[in-house]
Amino acid sequence: MPKLTRTSYSIKELTNMYANGEIAIPEIQRDFVWDAKRIKLLLDSIQKDYPSGAVILWRPEFSARSEFEMLIRPERLHLYKNRLPAYLLLDGQQRLSPCPKIT
Repeated sequence: MPKLTRTSYSIKELTNMYANGEIAIPEIQRDFVWDAKRIKLLLDSIQKDYPSGAVILWRPEFSARSEFEMLIRPERLHLYKNRLPAYLLLDGQQRLSPCPKIT
């Protein structure tokens, strides 16, 4: 059974990891659905240093690129043409996705 670990990242660190392709969104995740109001509320919480939820990342060990490609939506594969991401985002897409646009 895989070992679970807890690691703390700042919002800036997570944002950079996401923007740099170190974090990929797997096929199992729904599309981004937050509207401007929800994003504004998240920003307000971040600014006030309120807890804003957790992000769950999975660090898979792929033995072949084809294993990774089965988990990612075809329209996103071009983002990972030259390398595989270190993590797959299992929870927190709605909170993490708008952050690269605002930091």
